[in-house]
Amino acid sequence: MGGRCEACRANISVTQKRIKCTQCSHNYHSECINFNNDTASRSEWKCPACIASCRRGGDNSNTPIRSNKSPSKIVHDKTMIRPSNKSSDQPTPIN
Repeated sequence: MGGRCEACRANISVTQKRIKCTQCSHNYHSECINFNNDTASRSEWKCPACIASCRRGGDNSNTPIRSNKSPSKIVHDKTMIRPSNKSSDQPTPIN
């Protein structure tokens, strides 16, 4: 089995400890991702990239939602422009 470690991009020799992601099937040196047999089950282990992608597209039920109440005092520019009676093409501001 060899292959390349997705963390350090070095080849994985047959004598080195390695782990394979159960989601994307990429291989990693165990030492590159600090995996030991106490960390997690090999049959359920997911690489950092897969964990991050699950978080981005995951459950957002704890995300705060804005209220439907009207925002407080939004200031708008109320300057209106009307067509000019002058011969120029520039509109005249209304004050």
